[in-house]
Amino acid sequence: MPLYTSAGESIIGQKAILYNCRTSNEWEDDMALTVTHFPKQRLTFAILFGASAEQERSVLARVRKAGTDTAHPMLLPGILAELERKRQMDIADEIIDELEMQILRLDNETITSWNQSEQTTVERNRQKTKAWLDAAFSRNILLATKSLLFSMRRGFSEP
Repeated sequence: MPLYTSAGESIIGQKAILYNCRTSNEWEDDMALTVTHFPKQRLTFAILFGASAEQERSVLARVRKAGTDTAHPMLLPGILAELERKRQMDIADEIIDELEMQILRLDNETITSWNQSEQTTVERNRQKTKAWLDAAFSRNILLATKSLLFSMRRGFSEP
């Protein structure tokens, strides 16, 4: 069955812009987006995978508020990037809180370290190392995401 616009024009054989976007699956609540945009008709088809009900409502509200910009081919990838930014900032906040807690523990342990068993010391060192590695990993993911967003912006040319 051929696809038609509301004006009855066939879009089969028309130039299309395709996007497939995926957020990092290193943490919970990752998402994926596939978009097909037909510039001539200013028509976009998209599927968002993995969105929570709250995220779905947010996307729909943003699309409604976009007005005439709803025909822009980068609208949905931009919305996905904003959702991912929020997710990563929440994750970074959790990791920073954990790292700060480990630093405070380190200060307190210095005073009381002679009372600890070797097993307790090893476990606390493991926790501190994990907190540090989580923070470093989060930083790397954030930098990679930032780089990809700049790449998307540079690589996009208005149809």
